[in-house]
Amino acid sequence: LLLIEVTDCGNGFKNIIIPEQINENDILKESGRGIYLINCYADEVKFKENSIIMKKYIDKEVLV
Repeated sequence: LLLIEVTDCGNGFKNIIIPEQINENDILKESGRGIYLINCYADEVKFKENSIIMKKYIDKEVLV
């Protein structure tokens, strides 16, 4: 298990909606893609106050 917790010094996250796909017209926008990409690669994504908690389960046999 790889656990990454990123904490922002801002006010926190409210009403976050993670898109299931990115519109082709929005692919070069400066915002909105990061959380989408995190969700694509992580097995679990949770928001807690001003933190994003991401979990990725890694099979140790894959690492050998």
